[in-house]
Amino acid sequence: MNSIKYILPLFFVTLCQFMVGAQTFNSLEDICNYALENSSEYKKTILDVIVARNNLEGVLKLNETTFTFSGDSSGSDNLSDSGDGADWVSSAAVELPLFDQLSMNASMDDDFNGSLGLNFTPLFHSDDRGQFNIKYEKALLLAEETAVQTENDALRAVLNWMSSQQQLAIQKEIVVLKEIIYRDQKIRYEAGESTFDALREDLLDWTEARSELSNQQTTLQASESLVLQKLGANLNLDAMEFFSGDIISAELEDMKEHIIPELSDSSQVYSVESSYLTVESNQQKLSDTRIFDPDLNLSVNMNLPDLSDSQSSSSLHWQAGIELVFSLNDWQSDDPSEYQLELNQSKLEAQQAEMESKLTLQQVLIALKNTEQNRLVAELEEEQSSDLYEEAKFLNQLGEYSDAELEDSRLFYEQSRVNSFSMLVNEYMAWRDLLIYL
Repeated sequence: MNSIKYILPLFFVTLCQFMVGAQTFNSLEDICNYALENSSEYKKTILDVIVARNNLEGVLKLNETTFTFSGDSSGSDNLSDSGDGADWVSSAAVELPLFDQLSMNASMDDDFNGSLGLNFTPLFHSDDRGQFNIKYEKALLLAEETAVQTENDALRAVLNWMSSQQQLAIQKEIVVLKEIIYRDQKIRYEAGESTFDALREDLLDWTEARSELSNQQTTLQASESLVLQKLGANLNLDAMEFFSGDIISAELEDMKEHIIPELSDSSQVYSVESSYLTVESNQQKLSDTRIFDPDLNLSVNMNLPDLSDSQSSSSLHWQAGIELVFSLNDWQSDDPSEYQLELNQSKLEAQQAEMESKLTLQQVLIALKNTEQNRLVAELEEEQSSDLYEEAKFLNQLGEYSDAELEDSRLFYEQSRVNSFSMLVNEYMAWRDLLIYL
């Protein structure tokens, strides 16, 4: 997961260069890129990463250096004063923070009188740097997981929509065929060449086919809505080309070749890592809490000799000081017991998140085996239905199979192909779901 620290800022810039509204998907990767480009949730996580990165504080605090330039004018309105009028005095100073507890300062006036000093505050403490680091780490983890989840949601939505489209097209043909079979059966029944039970059975088949068609239309509408939700409402579904099973199968085999399920780790997900980062944050808050929190300042200042005066003494003059400042508010300004309770609660939540993640990972690993078994069964059914279709064509040529029976055999074969495609998609997405744990 640490690789995202280096690729996210560049990836954000790359995303902005993509053409908005692209609708041609030549690969599964195109779907992933399009989904990331149009995901407001993912873009928000990228923005959070940038903001958190800008808030980071280094060990050295040179960026907080301050420069001061000042000028004063003074004079007298006494007419008997033989002076030259108003005097202008200017000076320049710099404050250079080195660390949290140590800073350096220097100043010089227009008479070249200068001084150097060091300030040391040994009692100063702050957990800001650690808290900012934790926020940055959380933002990175969330951005990476959101990217994977966004890709998975988009792929699942598009591939399921393609499967629903194919299934609906076949179901429409089935309804037409079942109607033809029923009407032919009715003609035979009226001619006394068929039984009422056979007529009723064909009517039920036609009714069930129409009912299934209605279900398929509802499923397709839900699939379309999900695709537009995951990839953007401006997507033109009519222009989308279908992927063949060979493309998905190739991607699946590539994943199986490069992914080792045994290396998956339930603690790699955001919910677990974020919860333990929260524990670390609460520990830092507790450690940073003091029962008595005064301010102590140690300072050393050296007055530099006037280099412009050749007759001035070259010796350095220095002075040291110590200052202790406290008030009633410095006694138990923060209650350590509250932070301790927060720490204990965050530990419990982290343990619970890890346990839930372990259970979810077990389900994902089980899904790998189940979806593979379902795909193999579907492929076997497709192979058998193909053989039956070939046999039906042969019997039709011999006159032993009617055209309606041949068409029924063909549609059964087409259904098995779509089912095989769906099972392949399920297995592919099961492996995609595993990416979050790697």
